[in-house]
Amino acid sequence: MAHSIDLYEAIANAPDERKRAFVIAQAFARFLDRHPELRMSNEEYRLAERERLLRAEFDHLRTLLHDTESRLGRQIQDLRIELQDTRHRLQQAIDAQPRR
Repeated sequence: MAHSIDLYEAIANAPDERKRAFVIAQAFARFLDRHPELRMSNEEYRLAERERLLRAEFDHLRTLLHDTESRLGRQIQDLRIELQDTRHRLQQAIDAQPRR
């Protein structure tokens, strides 16, 4: 709202049409600087938006992959421990068998 009032004041206080046109052109340029997507054609904007969505999806998939790798790493470690325990118990069972 303050920007609108400042713009109105600048236009109202401009001494002539040329200065008013300059004030309006500056305001429009600042507006486009804040909203660069408006400078793009419709197709460019759609492509940029599509790229943004694809990058977000890629980041999401990267996170899922990292989480899956971590989970699988923990499961593999648990299986290694379980395998070692099983080997140890089997060796104890074999050692406990009477020799023939």
